[in-house]
Amino acid sequence: MILLKHSTDTVRDYLASIDFLRSAEDIVALAIPGDGNMNFTLRVTTSERSFIVKQSRDYVEKYPQVAAPADRAMQEAAFYQAIQADEGLAQRMPTILLADPANNILIMEDLGKSTDYASYYTSHNVIDTTVLDDLVDYLIALHSRHEPTAESKISNTAMRQLNHEHMYVYPLLDNNGLDLDQVCDGLQSVASDLRKNTTLKSKMAQLGRTYLEDGHTLLHGDYFLGSWLDVDGKTYVIDPEFGHHGRREFEIGVMKAHLMMAHQPNANINHSLARYTKAIDVDGAQVNAFAGGEIIRRLIGLAQLPLQASLEQRQKLLKQATDLVLAY
Repeated sequence: MILLKHSTDTVRDYLASIDFLRSAEDIVALAIPGDGNMNFTLRVTTSERSFIVKQSRDYVEKYPQVAAPADRAMQEAAFYQAIQADEGLAQRMPTILLADPANNILIMEDLGKSTDYASYYTSHNVIDTTVLDDLVDYLIALHSRHEPTAESKISNTAMRQLNHEHMYVYPLLDNNGLDLDQVCDGLQSVASDLRKNTTLKSKMAQLGRTYLEDGHTLLHGDYFLGSWLDVDGKTYVIDPEFGHHGRREFEIGVMKAHLMMAHQPNANINHSLARYTKAIDVDGAQVNAFAGGEIIRRLIGLAQLPLQASLEQRQKLLKQATDLVLAY
């Protein structure tokens, strides 16, 4: 089953086939709820309610030329299953109403009118520290209360291999086919110089191997501004399709990297890291290295962010990122 965008008949037929629609309930409207990269997602409004339908396919929705594990929606479902008994975490995420493994489809609670935090990449506004505290507290709960058993361990190997390729290999690959001057004039030359740094490549490869190792900490796996939603002043977390049991330093490093790229004050970034490390011990050098790796891949890799940044600002970020990686 392939759900077609804005095909009311197709969506109605599918929902009827799995007995999800109630008696006399009909579809009123379909809409794309946000700018997601990985999956096809629809907000379905009916005569009685609204909900989100998400389908994962064997390619990345935003980049159809990039192959991806078709069952990643079910890997996401495994994450939700792992945290569902933890009320503090579950109430910060949407509820899964139905999982359909045969079609790699999730039907989820619609949180309502919301905005993600991606606008901070362009606005240069400061994220309220109470929001950052909430986001850090979510990670503290996630990382401290969900050590796996043999039955509950989430490896999510295929998704991690995909992520590994685009984090630690593709960005530093010569002649990878990406024209970065289309992103920012002059960035291609900056990236070409960076790709000549053999020590950096070696350190990134080391980070990549560490990322692929299994661990004992349940990670969201893609903890950045696009995965944080503001709904009537309350912050929610979505899209854990990269979730796995791994190293907590990766998660904290990614969060730090995105706060840096969103031009957040150093004092606020350090405050957030201190709040986390007061509760959970981490290898600070490894956190910084993962942060640097995430900045590099976001600035010269395929998964670009909507950054409002000049070439000089990007160069400064890349220099900071390179220093963080090389220091590890």
